[in-house]
Amino acid sequence: MNSEIARPRRQDAKAKVLFVLLALMTGVAGALAAYIAATHAGNEAEPIVWAAATFISTTTLIVLLGEKAGLIE
Repeated sequence: MNSEIARPRRQDAKAKVLFVLLALMTGVAGALAAYIAATHAGNEAEPIVWAAATFISTTTLIVLLGEKAGLIE
């Protein structure tokens, strides 16, 4: 048996950029869904707030999960 510890491979800039773009696109999709839901729910100013909060939280969550999983450094 080999007792060496597997070291994570170093990622190139292209993989990091693609992961950040994936996080941004997920945030945009979540913001659009929140905007549509808020539009049907009621007030005029709320959809923008719902969309902005959803975009920020979704994008942050994806980036933090990627860092935790070791997909990005």
